[in-house]
Amino acid sequence: MELPLVDLVDFTVIQTNRSRFAFTPLLLNAAFMVWDGALGNDGFLDFTDNLSVIPNDLFLAIVADADRVIEVPALWSPCEKHFWNLPAKVFDQQKRLKAGTYRLRDYLPPDDPPADLWTRLKGHPNRETAQTMLPRLYARFGKSAFA
Repeated sequence: MELPLVDLVDFTVIQTNRSRFAFTPLLLNAAFMVWDGALGNDGFLDFTDNLSVIPNDLFLAIVADADRVIEVPALWSPCEKHFWNLPAKVFDQQKRLKAGTYRLRDYLPPDDPPADLWTRLKGHPNRETAQTMLPRLYARFGKSAFA
């Protein structure tokens, strides 16, 4: 099923904005632990994609308290959603539209350069933060992840 352009734009905007909220040291530590220490840049992007599509109330609760990742087993195993390709689909579809329409650009807020997002995570994951700030996740996954 091919989504109409307006639906692709709406989904891409929502998903992109939600993923940006997930670029926090605590969520990086949470992802690192639940994925048993096997988390690189691509893996964290996959984790934020998965997190960005859970129900809004749970998403906001997890962003506010990353230890709540323990309540969502669906986030515990790597899964590639490939949402990063949706903006490309939108732009491909725009080529077929009347010149001068830039729906995605009109909807998205000014973009943080990716380096700025990764800079927020400098020094993470780390055991001390995980132990003190994410006690439930650390009790379940920490010893293995940080081994």
